[in-house]
Amino acid sequence: MQAITFIAKTTVQAWVRDKTFYSILIISIFVVLCSLFLREMTLGNRSQVVHDLGLATILFFGIFMSLFTTTVSVNDKTLYMILTKPIPRFYWILGNYTGNVLIVLINTLVVAGVLYGLSRVLEIPWFAGMNSAIYLIFLELMIIVAVSLFFSSFMTSAALSKFCTLSVVVAGHILEEAKNLLSSGTGEAFQLVFTALYYLLPNLTAFDVKTEAVHQLPIEPSHLEFASLYGLAYVGILVILSSWIFAKAEL
Repeated sequence: MQAITFIAKTTVQAWVRDKTFYSILIISIFVVLCSLFLREMTLGNRSQVVHDLGLATILFFGIFMSLFTTTVSVNDKTLYMILTKPIPRFYWILGNYTGNVLIVLINTLVVAGVLYGLSRVLEIPWFAGMNSAIYLIFLELMIIVAVSLFFSSFMTSAALSKFCTLSVVVAGHILEEAKNLLSSGTGEAFQLVFTALYYLLPNLTAFDVKTEAVHQLPIEPSHLEFASLYGLAYVGILVILSSWIFAKAEL
C-alpha cells in the first residue's frame, strides 16, 4: 500500500510541476467565466446558458487533461527509478492510475467550484441535478484515464496512444445513436462486428445527464447506481488488463 501511495504521490507531483496542468486549469476557468458575456447575448433562460457551458467545460477540458496525464507519467524518468525497486508492476499501474485520477479530480473540483461560485454571484439556483451531472462527468473521466493508461501500457508512441483514446471517447458517445440507426438494413457480418464493439467499448452516453441537470429534469437514483457500477467495473477491467500487459512489457 505504501508503494502505491508513493507512486500516486510521485505522479501528482510530476503533474503539479508541469505547466500543462495549470494551462488547462486556467483555460477551463476562463471559459466558464465567459458565460457571463454569453448570457447577455443569448435569448432564453440565462441560468441554462451558464450551467450548460459550465458542465460542457468540465467535460471537455477533463477529457483533454485525461489524454495527457498518463503520457507525462509513462514517459517520466521516475518510472524507471521506481521499477528498479522490488515492487510488482501492478503497483505502478494502480499508483499511476490513482495519481492521474487525483489530478483530474482536482481539475473537476476547481472548475465546478468556479461554476458554483458564479451561480451564487449571479443568483442562479443550483439544483441537485448539477451535483449528479458533475459526479457522472467525473466517472466518465475515470474511464477515459483508464483507457488512456491501457493504450499507454503497450504503445510506445504517445501520439498514437492519444489518438486511440480519443477515438474510443468519440465512439463511446455515439454508440447508442449508431445502434438505433443500424438496427436494420445492414448485413449480418457488419451487425456482428458492431455488436462486439458495442459491448467492448465504453457506453459513455450513460454518464451524460447534462440536459436533465440544466433543464431541471429528474435524474433517477437507479440511473446513478447503474452508472456507478458500470463505470467502476469498466475501470477495474482496464486496470487489470493494463497490469497484465505492462507486466510482460520489456523496459
